[in-house]
Amino acid sequence: MRAPSFALLLILAAAPAALAQTVREPADEVRAVRLTGPLQIDGRLDEEIYASVPPIDSFVQQLPVEGVPATEPTDLWVFFDDDNLYVAARCHDSQADRITANELRRDNNGIWQYNDNFTIALDTFHDRRNGFFFQTNPIGGVRDQSIDDGANNVNWNTVWDVKTSRFDGGYTLEMIIPFKSLRYRSAGPQTWGINIRRIVRSKNEVSNLTHVPAEYSTNGVSQMAMAATLVGLETPAQSMNLEFKPYIASSLTTDRTARVPFSNDFGRDIAVNAGNHQFAVVADFATVDDYLVYRDHPDHKRVVAELIVPNIAERSAVQFEMG
Repeated sequence: MRAPSFALLLILAAAPAALAQTVREPADEVRAVRLTGPLQIDGRLDEEIYASVPPIDSFVQQLPVEGVPATEPTDLWVFFDDDNLYVAARCHDSQADRITANELRRDNNGIWQYNDNFTIALDTFHDRRNGFFFQTNPIGGVRDQSIDDGANNVNWNTVWDVKTSRFDGGYTLEMIIPFKSLRYRSAGPQTWGINIRRIVRSKNEVSNLTHVPAEYSTNGVSQMAMAATLVGLETPAQSMNLEFKPYIASSLTTDRTARVPFSNDFGRDIAVNAGNHQFAVVADFATVDDYLVYRDHPDHKRVVAELIVPNIAERSAVQFEMG
């Protein structure tokens, strides 16, 4: 009886050491590399820089087994130039025929709920609380959000782009995010927070660049306190972030008792005729300072004086109190 007991003790003593070897140390620092030439954003990753710059590949499972290496490797690169931040990835998949990707509608929840997907979160002020979130799937669907104290604001949108491609062993992607689409402290060398999440839908496997506890579920990538540090990045001076959203409003009337009956049926002109519509442009500003710069600009004041004030002078407003 003693020999079996001795063998059992050896097995039990060796088990913790074997288990410790399966735990992967996550990345705690990511270095952005300045581009020395143009990068073709086509999702193919066939430029020489992808061979000369080693990728970051130390992704760690969050689900289903916290802390162990991701079963499907992900290679990550972060580049930049004077105008843009570039994030590229090669997402390997041993069962590439099981990759799920069928959602292209912008900001649609199906991109992350039902598709394989890749997400980057950037803490551009390095306050470890707030940031910006960019997500895509293997066919180039896009979702973007701001991160406010770990919670995602789904109403935030900005200008960026992504291209994807497929290969026999998975898919590749290239994101381009203009610096003018982001807010950060000032121009020059930067220290940001960064995390990356990849979801493999066929396995329901969630892996991150850093160690994220399982209890955070899929919102863990937005917890910037657990992000890695992005270094080596240099940004330009910020410009005013101003977006124009044109829209048109029209009114329709039906009166079949008129001498010439008419109805609200409309065709290619969507019933927009002289006198029954208004055209407007709405400007969204990222900050109050951006608005003040726009408001006080001489060209803006000239447009207001020459075009807007005379137009308003010909109109009247009526206000009703509702009980």
